[in-house]
Amino acid sequence: MYSLKDNVTEAPERAPTLYDRVPYESAPIVATSPENIALVSRLEGGPAPPLHGFSFLELGCGDASNLLALAFYRPHATFVGVDASCTHIEKGRAAAQKLGVHNVQLHVGDVRALGPEVGAPFDFIVSHGVFSWIPNKARIAMLEAIRDRLAPSGLGYVSYNAYPGWKLRGMVREIMLNAARDTEEPLARAEKARKAVTNLRELITENRHPYETLLATELEMAARCSLSYILHEYLSADNEAFYVRDFITLANDHGLRYVGDALSRGTERDPSPDLKKRLHAQELSDVETLQTIDLLSNRQFRASVLCGSKTPTKPRPGVEIVASLRASSSLSPPSGPPNFTPGVSETFRGGDDAEVRVSTSLTKAAFRVLGNAWPGSVHFDDLLAMSADMLRGHGVPAPDDGEIARLQRDLLLIHRTGQGSLRIIEPRLHIDPGPNPTAHALARHQVEEGILALTSPLHHHVTIDRFERALISGMDGTRPLQDLVLPLMLRVAAGDPPLSLGGERITDPLIVEPMVRGLLARAVGKLAQWGLLESPPAMGTPAREG
Repeated sequence: MYSLKDNVTEAPERAPTLYDRVPYESAPIVATSPENIALVSRLEGGPAPPLHGFSFLELGCGDASNLLALAFYRPHATFVGVDASCTHIEKGRAAAQKLGVHNVQLHVGDVRALGPEVGAPFDFIVSHGVFSWIPNKARIAMLEAIRDRLAPSGLGYVSYNAYPGWKLRGMVREIMLNAARDTEEPLARAEKARKAVTNLRELITENRHPYETLLATELEMAARCSLSYILHEYLSADNEAFYVRDFITLANDHGLRYVGDALSRGTERDPSPDLKKRLHAQELSDVETLQTIDLLSNRQFRASVLCGSKTPTKPRPGVEIVASLRASSSLSPPSGPPNFTPGVSETFRGGDDAEVRVSTSLTKAAFRVLGNAWPGSVHFDDLLAMSADMLRGHGVPAPDDGEIARLQRDLLLIHRTGQGSLRIIEPRLHIDPGPNPTAHALARHQVEEGILALTSPLHHHVTIDRFERALISGMDGTRPLQDLVLPLMLRVAAGDPPLSLGGERITDPLIVEPMVRGLLARAVGKLAQWGLLESPPAMGTPAREG
C-alpha cells in the first residue's frame, strides 16, 4: 500500500513554520506502540484491531523518530506520518533511507487539509504532543480526521495537557511568556524564559509550605528543559489544557468514544480500595469517577484512547482477562532462600525504590518466574504451570482457584502501578549474539544521533552508558567480540569513555584490559537481552521481526 519511493515526491511550496526554524526534538513515545494501545482497549472491553499487517497513521509526527522505531521492528505493517514542518519530514525521509525502512510514507501537511495521498482506513491513528498546542479549529479537524479515517475496529490516541495538574504548570508558562514578551528571536525568547524560572526557583530556599514545594518542582523542571522544548511547549502560541470530562465530551460531539488511557500506568496515584468503595458509593458515572481521581491525583497529562462512536464495545472485563495475556516484571525478590509459606510476606523491590509485599505462595513464585524471564514475558498459562512446579519443588500444594484469581489480581495491580506489565504479544527479545555481534541499524543510528536511550522491540527506552555507546559504534558485524577489545582499550586510554575505580581514573593496561573485557561481555549481554542486535545469519529470522 505504501512505499518509501513515494516519499521523494516534491511537496507543495509552504511558508516556513517555527518548527522549520527551530526543529522540535522528537523521540519515540513508549505509550504510542500499537501493542500498548490495543492492550488498553482489551482491558476496557474496546475494539481489537489487528496486530499484524495493520496500518498506522501519526498526525504531527515530527521528524518521524517515533514512526521509524515502530516501523523498523514491524516490517509486516504500514506506517504513514504527517507533519507541517518540511524540515521535520525531510529529516525523517533521510533517516528512513539510511535505515532501509520501506514501510513508512511521510507527508508535509496540515491536519485541517489532509489529502487523499494520506490514505485510509487506518487501524491506529496517533497524535502525541499536538492536540493542546494547535488552534481550536485544528483540534476539531484532528478529531474529525480520526473519526473519518479509522477502520471499523480501529483505535485513536490523542495526548493533551490535563487539568487540574496543568493549572500550576500553566502559571509557570505565563511567567515565561511575560519574561520573553519583548524578544522576537525564538531561541533568545526561550533563553530569557528559562532564566526567569531559574531565578525564581533560587528564591525558594526553605520549602516550608506545600505550595513552595510544588512550585519549586515545576520551576526546576522548566529550568532543565532544552531551549527547543521551552519554545514549543511553554512559549507556544497555543497551549490549552482540558479536564478529562471536557475532552470526552468534545470527542463524543465529533463521533468518537473514550476507551481508556494509555499513560495511566505508574503516572498517577492508584486509587486505594477504600477510595474505590467510596467513589462507588457515591454512584458517580465512569466519567465523573475519572475526573474525581484526576482531581485527587493532580493529573497533568493524558493520552486518551478513542474508537468510533458506532463501534461495538463490550462491558469492562474482570480480572479473568489476565488469563489470555502475557505478564512481565523485573521485581527483585528478597535475598536468601524463598519462603513460600502461605501468609508469610516477602518484600519484592521494583523501580523507584518501590516495595511490593506479597503473602500468597503462588504470587511469590510467579514473581520469581517473571524476574528470570525479564525483559521477556510469560503467557499466563505457562506462568501458572511454572509457578506451580516451583511450589511443588518446595513442598507447597498446587494452587486452588482462589489463589489463581488472586494472582490475576496481583498481575493487574502491578501493571497499573508500573511495577510490571501485561502484553498481548511478545516481540523478538533475547537475541543470540553469534560469533560476530552486530548492533542493528536502528541502534547504531540512534547512537549516531546522540540519543541517550535506545528503542527496543517493545518500544521501550533502554538507557546506555558511554562505554555501551562506544561499543555499539564498532559493532558492525565485521569483527568477532575478541577483536573489539583493543579498539575499546585505545578509546579508554584516550579518555573516551574514561574508566575509574574509587574515583581515580584507570590507565594501566594491566587493569584496563580485564575491566574492558568484563564490561564488553556485560554490554553485549544487555544488548542481546533487549533485542538490540541482529540475529546471526544461520538463525534465519531477522532480529527486528516481532
